[in-house]
Amino acid sequence: MEPPPHDKRIKGPSGLKAKGRIIGVIIHTTEMGPRKGSGDRHDIVEFLARKGISVPVVTDPGGGSTIMVPLGKLGAGHSKGLSGKAWGVEQVGFAGWKKADWDRKPAQKMVATTAAWAAWALAELMGLPVTEKNLKRFVVGHAKDHKLGGTSDHWDPGPSYPWKRFRADAITYAGERLNEGDVRFRLVATKGDKRVAKTFRVGLGKRALAWIEKRAAAGWNVVVRKEKEPH
Repeated sequence: MEPPPHDKRIKGPSGLKAKGRIIGVIIHTTEMGPRKGSGDRHDIVEFLARKGISVPVVTDPGGGSTIMVPLGKLGAGHSKGLSGKAWGVEQVGFAGWKKADWDRKPAQKMVATTAAWAAWALAELMGLPVTEKNLKRFVVGHAKDHKLGGTSDHWDPGPSYPWKRFRADAITYAGERLNEGDVRFRLVATKGDKRVAKTFRVGLGKRALAWIEKRAAAGWNVVVRKEKEPH
């Protein structure tokens, strides 16, 4: 799955490699800009870098995005207790925004871009199908990073964040990428000397997840491999 359009400003810590498997995606708000002329995402990237923080992606109202670390690395300092474990996206906005703020068109575009990045991370970094269940389980706000083992005391992206629309946007993005016909997943399960395998395309997420869960519950070891669709 291709990532959303973005520019690069590799600043601050160059990014950490995952310590084992990436366990989830953290969604943040920057708590600065675009109010009161405090700058766009590029200004915020510079600010975060000066603080020694590197977030994988920063998105802003209007739908633009900038990566602070090479694709696939995790960044540093964006979620307490999860360095080397979780990926993340900072949105240029505020946890205190109300529903009307998130419903503005520029903010809707930012949420859609953030959701697209989350879909990309699930598929490309975690090897998971982009489903409602996986989005709820593995993509959380900074305020709830304890679900992934974090210890943050922050409250972003806030109680009015449009999670339902976010998940719909993520699934839509994954579906659009599916139509490009270039990605599928090969699931291989082993148990003792037994081995079974099955191939799923990204859009068949629920079926793939059910296949994984059924084998895992029976004690099978399941490995997910991303492959190119043959042409």
